[in-house]
Amino acid sequence: MLYSESTPDKDAGALSARGANCVRQWRGMAVSFVRRFAGSSQNGGLTHSPDREWRPIDRGRRRTICLLGAALVAAPLIAPGAHASNVLPELRVLRRLPQPEGTFGVTWSSDGTRLAAYSKNGNLVTVWDADGRVVQEFHRPGSFFLGNVLAFVAHDMQIVASPDSYKSEDVAMSIYDIASGKVVHEVPWPYPDQPSRVNTPYILVVSPDQTLAAVIYGAVHDLPVVLYSTADWTRVAVLEGSAHPPLEKPFSLAFSPNGQRLAVGRTDGHVRIYDVASQRIMHDIDAFGPRKFGDAPGIVADMVAFSPDGRMIAVGTGTDFLGWPYPGSHPSRHNRYLVEYRVPDPVRVFAVQDDTQMASDTGRLEPIRSMAWHPSGRFLAFVAGDDTVRIWDPLHPDAGEKTIKPGGAAITVSFSPDGSRLAVSAGIYLSIFEIINEQQ
Repeated sequence: MLYSESTPDKDAGALSARGANCVRQWRGMAVSFVRRFAGSSQNGGLTHSPDREWRPIDRGRRRTICLLGAALVAAPLIAPGAHASNVLPELRVLRRLPQPEGTFGVTWSSDGTRLAAYSKNGNLVTVWDADGRVVQEFHRPGSFFLGNVLAFVAHDMQIVASPDSYKSEDVAMSIYDIASGKVVHEVPWPYPDQPSRVNTPYILVVSPDQTLAAVIYGAVHDLPVVLYSTADWTRVAVLEGSAHPPLEKPFSLAFSPNGQRLAVGRTDGHVRIYDVASQRIMHDIDAFGPRKFGDAPGIVADMVAFSPDGRMIAVGTGTDFLGWPYPGSHPSRHNRYLVEYRVPDPVRVFAVQDDTQMASDTGRLEPIRSMAWHPSGRFLAFVAGDDTVRIWDPLHPDAGEKTIKPGGAAITVSFSPDGSRLAVSAGIYLSIFEIINEQQ
């Protein structure tokens, strides 16, 4: 049965809104208290510019404007005007897994037979099989955590997560054996002479072969990316050039499909792509241009994702901030008013080979909370700030659009490795969608 309109549960909506606010405050670094308004900037071939003047879409420069959504708190709603279903796939709800206080950090095993997610503000990690049956639960009382540090390792037999207990004064991450439910290894703090807030992992990604893990520590500190060997969790490298105080902090990570490259999105809007073996910078993509207000924060590269063939990289931002107009980013008798700045096209796709921008998606979409390519490489899923999950074909503007409005906050999207399912954490549910009519 495909989607139909229904009234979302009020309690679920309240819980999801609270969860979204927590995540936004924790990740925001005071640069993106975003005004969340639903809706697209498209209107009959016109686009709405930041200065609120309507003008024709430059189709040569904005090569695609096609959206689909898939997020779920109650039974979802396909927005009116959806079309071209023969190009973009249909989505059907397979199951909805209720979780206390909502889920986030959803991740699939490499063979697609299991998936895992946080809930209860990080106090619970649950592992399900592909049919939605609980395989294991890791109860972690007091282990409050709202980051994105969760992945399968050791041939999908183990899970790496944030520390098992907040009482651990020297543990950065805990490794769980899925079969026994026990902690089998604890990764020590990378900076033992610093307080816990510096040693708290913020973002973790694991290479496709699960042999390497890249970690960003300290959400409010300018710390470089650390690489670990997952065989024994020894530190193998530190990407010293990935952070430069005070404003150039790593903020997002993605391994290339072959594991040979690591993309680091930063708070200055740049995406640096490293050769993993040599730790050399191979590309430096200026994804969102220079800062607009002098000393004000830049447009943050909140999300990065390699396409399955490794030739493209998608970048999303959540930045929406107030700043003083020039000169000097300071008030003066000529500049008495703050100016709101937002990105008119917060999702952009670049060619990795020459760093050129290939496509962008326009509209009031920020903050972009999560992003993933379909394994076929045909389309991209991302969570938009209006609590929908959009599926977008960057290279075919005639693909149409579909948007599912869940009635609550969507946090994470993740495709299964074979591309047959999409996991969406929204509100108090982890929802599994079947992807049908997909053209290979």
